[in-house]
Amino acid sequence: MRWTPLLALVAVAGCKVVDAPDNLEELVVFGFETFGDERAMIATLDELVPLVDLNEEELLDGYRVDQLGVDQLDAAGVPDAEVTGIVGAMGLIPYRNPVDPVIEIATSHDKVDLFESITAFEAEDIGDRQCFLDHECESFAQEVFETAQVALLGSSERHYTHTVQWVEHETLGRVAAIRSLSPDPIEFSSNLARVNQQYGLVYILPDGDAARRVEAFWVDAEIIGLDVPDSFAVDTAVSQMSNQAERIDDIIDNGGTPPPE
Repeated sequence: MRWTPLLALVAVAGCKVVDAPDNLEELVVFGFETFGDERAMIATLDELVPLVDLNEEELLDGYRVDQLGVDQLDAAGVPDAEVTGIVGAMGLIPYRNPVDPVIEIATSHDKVDLFESITAFEAEDIGDRQCFLDHECESFAQEVFETAQVALLGSSERHYTHTVQWVEHETLGRVAAIRSLSPDPIEFSSNLARVNQQYGLVYILPDGDAARRVEAFWVDAEIIGLDVPDSFAVDTAVSQMSNQAERIDDIIDNGGTPPPE
């Protein structure tokens, strides 16, 4: 076949290099917006891992990141979002177990049996979960209706969707990426707090024989009747991340069932 300038142009366009931001504050926003684009996801991971290693101590405590904007939420399927009150942060949590069993628990329908705080859980699968867990399908999603007990705040009802995707990375191996969308308000039975919207981006990264969870989250929350710093929401979210990771490890270590009290 003759190599013409037009064909050369097409080839270059088809192999476009994706440049991801080189700082954590912007990188996770880029990762949220471009979720599902394989080249962009690989470019994000290329930048993410060295930045996580460099900022490990800060990430373990909670690290402030850039806010999501209207364009990012629109790209994720949340049009015309009000973004003024959204606070962005991220954290790093180690697991004792590898990526695959962590993802199996994270996508389980048996959350009521596995997690004490969850009192009702209904998930509609979008795609074939077993095909995804077997690495024969690239992505899988769930639409979830969940009722949970939150310390001090009471019972909460939440509707969210989350999409999980495998990303094959040249040096890391198989990474699980998760984007969660909760644009609807979350009310608490105590009437002490309100979450107007909440979003997340998670990477479950191989780490030797185990895994680590790098999670960025964006929350628009308020404590009703009190003027508290927005760091309260960040601290609470990082604490919940740690508790959830510990619970997942305990379930895996106990053969997939909750450990005895």
